Amino acid sequence: MRSIIVYMMVIGLLLMPVSIAVGENEAATPPDISATQETRAGMNETEITIKDNIFVFQINQMEKEPGTYIGKTISLEGAFGVFHYGQADDLQTYYKVYRYYPGDCCTVDVTGLEVTWPVDVQGDYPEDGAWVRAQGMLGSYELDGVTYLQVSLTKLDVLQQQGELLVTE
Repeated sequence: MRSIIVYMMVIGLLLMPVSIAVGENEAATPPDISATQETRAGMNETEITIKDNIFVFQINQMEKEPGTYIGKTISLEGAFGVFHYGQADDLQTYYKVYRYYPGDCCTVDVTGLEVTWPVDVQGDYPEDGAWVRAQGMLGSYELDGVTYLQVSLTKLDVLQQQGELLVTE
C-alpha cells in the first residue's frame, strides 16, 4: 500500500509541471486580435485598429515583428506627445501617440507609435497632451543603429472624450 501511495505521488509530481505549463500557456495566450483586423473590400490593404484592451500587446507585437505590419494602415487612439531627441545643437522633435502601462516593480512605462505628416502634406499637430485618433500607413526608419516604427498620417483628429491613459494589455 505504501509503495502505491509513493508511486502515485511520484506520478503526480511528474505530471504537475505539464499541467502548470499548460495553464501558463493558456493564460499567456494573446488576446484575439482578428476582430480588429478588417480587410477592405476590393483592396489588398488591411487596417489594424489598436484598441484600449490590446494597446500594449499590439504595439509590442509590431515592435517584435515589424515586417508583418509595415505598409498596413494603422488606427490608434491615445495621448499626443511632443518628444525631443539629441543634443542642443542637433535637437530633433518627434510626435507620438502613446499610453502608459505598469512597468517593472514601481514604475509606469510609456508605449505608442511615432506619427508624422508626409513631407508633401502640411498637417497641423495638436497641443501636447491632447487625446487623438491617428490613422496612417506604418513605416520604419533607422537612427543610430536602432529601427523605429512610424505612422505616416492620413488623419489626425483631436477627440473630446478621452479613453484610458493607463492600460494594462
